[in-house]
Amino acid sequence: MMPVAPKDIKKAPFWKRVLSYAWPLVLERRKGVLGHELEVLVYHGKLHLDTREVNYSFGDLHAVMKAGLNKLKLDPSNLESVLILGYGGGSAAQILHEKFGTDTAIIGVEKDAVVMELCQRWFYPHGVKLLQADVAEYLERAVAQQWSYSLIISDVFVDADSLAWTEEQWGQLAKILVPEGRMLFNSMMGEKELNEQKCLAEQAGLDAQIFEHGESNRLLLLRQKN
Repeated sequence: MMPVAPKDIKKAPFWKRVLSYAWPLVLERRKGVLGHELEVLVYHGKLHLDTREVNYSFGDLHAVMKAGLNKLKLDPSNLESVLILGYGGGSAAQILHEKFGTDTAIIGVEKDAVVMELCQRWFYPHGVKLLQADVAEYLERAVAQQWSYSLIISDVFVDADSLAWTEEQWGQLAKILVPEGRMLFNSMMGEKELNEQKCLAEQAGLDAQIFEHGESNRLLLLRQKN
C-alpha cells in the first residue's frame, strides 16, 4: 500500500472552459494500468474524468453518487470514518465534504496509479488519505487489523465493468462496517448479477435494497444491522 502525496491542482484555461459550452475538450489523455483509455476533459466549464465508455468522476457519476448518498440518509454525528474503494477522481469525497464538512476522515483506495496521478493533478484529493492499493488486498488487511468504518463506498470499475464482490469479500465488508453503518455499492450490472450481489450481502448480515439511477446505474444501499 503506497500513500499518495498531495500536489498542486491544475485548472483548465479560461478559453477552453468557455469553448467547452459548445463541445467537450480533451485536456489530457492517458492509458490506465489495465490498458483502458483515460481522458481528462472539460465540458460545460467543468472537469470530467472519463474512459471511452463511461464517466469515472465529476460527470454523470457525480449525480449518481449524490443521489445514492442522499438515499442512505446518513447521520453526520455517526460519520466518523469513511472508506472509498475505487477512489477515481474523488467525486464521492467532494460530495461528503460539501454535505458534512471536511472533518470527516476519508480513506480513498485506488489501484490504478494513472488514475491517482490524474486525480492529484486535476481533481479532488483534498482532505483525504489516498492509498494506491488493490481493493481486495486492502479489504483483507482491514479485517486483519480490525479497522472499522461508518460508511463504505464501493465504486470499482474498469471501463463499464463493475467489480463483483465474492461471498468471502461481502463477509469481510460486513466485518469492518460498524453497527448501523452504511454502505453504497455502485454498479452498471444487469438485474440478475446485481441480485446475486444483493443476496451475498444479505447472507453476510447486511440489509440491502436496490436503487436504480438513470438508464445504466444500479446501486445497492446497505446497512449493518448489528
